[in-house]
Amino acid sequence: HAWDDAIALLRASDPERAAALGRNDWYRLMRALTIAAQTSTPLAELRRDEGREQLHELYDLRAFFLVAPREQLARRIDARCERMLADGLLRETSALLASGELHPDSQPGRAVGYRQAVDYLIRTDARDADGDAFLAFARAFTQASRAYAAQQMKWFRKEPAFEWLEISAPTDVAAAATQVELLCALSGEADAARRASATFADEQALAHRRNLEQGKAMKQYVASLPALDEQPALLAQLVAEADACRADLARCGRLAELQAARQQSAQDPKPGSGVTAERLEA
Repeated sequence: HAWDDAIALLRASDPERAAALGRNDWYRLMRALTIAAQTSTPLAELRRDEGREQLHELYDLRAFFLVAPREQLARRIDARCERMLADGLLRETSALLASGELHPDSQPGRAVGYRQAVDYLIRTDARDADGDAFLAFARAFTQASRAYAAQQMKWFRKEPAFEWLEISAPTDVAAAATQVELLCALSGEADAARRASATFADEQALAHRRNLEQGKAMKQYVASLPALDEQPALLAQLVAEADACRADLARCGRLAELQAARQQSAQDPKPGSGVTAERLEA
């Protein structure tokens, strides 16, 4: 009865949010309870302008978004995806599927990384030692990761509370940290005056404009997988591990179950089951 007790607690302070939550959506429930406990204000009200004003009255909120050049960020995302594959993403996904801890249609199962790994592992046209299929999976993983980063960029672009700070590279965190420390050291009055100035508005507009221009240029972006493309031994090793993961799922009976469930899901798709259009630009 843990869920029923927790949702009753939220219902007492935010009945609208409690009614909107799906059962066992513990992540959103914990977030809603935290907000209710800290602000005594329903989430829907906080999302309105007066809710934002209330938060700013209670706290000295200063939010910053570090903006790196888009192509450099994309290359870094590609490299991170390769590292995740080399570090055992497929082994982890296979073990979670075998134990029943990960369901393809759950929120974690639809997350970037798990989603592509599940699709690759339970595909019905699999052949052993299929390097081309593995590379196609790896590229789908990197594409989805870059698309998610682009969606995040759009969100920050529409969120006026965040000050954009341009950095020369995604790894240039030391300089960014120093800049943030200096800005946070300003008094509330001085920071408000700075943000209200024409210079600040021009700088922010320029940062947004540059980011949009880089986004348009990213339509021509060509992904690269240097570790997999240039190291045949690594690719062969990861393909062999992938085949072993599928064999493990088959031995415990989970592969057939998951494939049957996927086929049934395709015949009776649920609305809102995930983002289907993944775009890198914008």
